[in-house]
Amino acid sequence: MRRNPRVSVFAVDSVDKMRWVEVQGDAELVEEGALEHLHRLSNAYRGKDFYDLMPELRGKETRVIVRVNPIKVRVGSP
Repeated sequence: MRRNPRVSVFAVDSVDKMRWVEVQGDAELVEEGALEHLHRLSNAYRGKDFYDLMPELRGKETRVIVRVNPIKVRVGSP
């Protein structure tokens, strides 16, 4: 994404496969706040900070948030 920021995100409704959304745009990689975001999500879903669950990864990775600046949005529904 650093070399070519053009991305497409496609999501399908798990109940109705005919409902979907696609977002095309340019990705922006942001390191600031990414670790805090990871811990908030981990606490919400698992009840602990991420590195309390996966201590072997501490200090071995760089976390980023990928923001997509939409250029085109398509939706499908029955």
